[in-house]
Amino acid sequence: MTAQHHRQIRKQHKLSQGPSKLHHAHPSLGTSNRDKIDYESHRCPLWFVVIVNSIIEEIGGDVFCLMVDESADVSDKEQMAVVLRYVDQHGVLKERLIAVIHVNETTALCLKSNIDKLFTKYKLSWKQVRGQGYDGASNMRVLEYVEKDDPNDSKRRQARGLIDYLQDFDFVFHLHLMLIILGHANALSLCLQRKDRDILEAMLEVKSTKEKFQEIRDDG
Repeated sequence: MTAQHHRQIRKQHKLSQGPSKLHHAHPSLGTSNRDKIDYESHRCPLWFVVIVNSIIEEIGGDVFCLMVDESADVSDKEQMAVVLRYVDQHGVLKERLIAVIHVNETTALCLKSNIDKLFTKYKLSWKQVRGQGYDGASNMRVLEYVEKDDPNDSKRRQARGLIDYLQDFDFVFHLHLMLIILGHANALSLCLQRKDRDILEAMLEVKSTKEKFQEIRDDG
């Protein structure tokens, strides 16, 4: 494998690790109206655009993780904060807030539409995305609203079924189990891709991972 390929693997490994301290992409907004970001109409002052463009330029055509946090502002309007997580040319893991967008609803279709617009604006591609993280609390609120207030009886039953399924012990258990299994598999994959790993060490890692899987199976 080439040195460039190994750098790519190391970057993706860093992207998969836990979140670091979040740095905002803009300084204090101050009190001047002309300096304020108009999130409702997606208009931003020049300084904000320049800063975000510098972040996009730093990423270049490289990969990044997309993180979206849904919440309500002080006026109880739904909004989503968009953060890009990437590794710069010096190997430093960074998280940068690039947008806060008011949304009419927090359905997957609405969020996807707004992200698409943001990607088009800054010439980003979904092919660069190597991971996605979303705060699903708002989507749960949407389900609860549909289950309680939607006039369509079929949609209410469907929402109730989804809420029950997401809160079911079997679902949570299998989700947790897959997290453990995929964590071991990912660790083995990264280990086997290391350039300095010889065949004997690789075989030992494979054996160790198989033993961990067997322990999970035996313990139920």
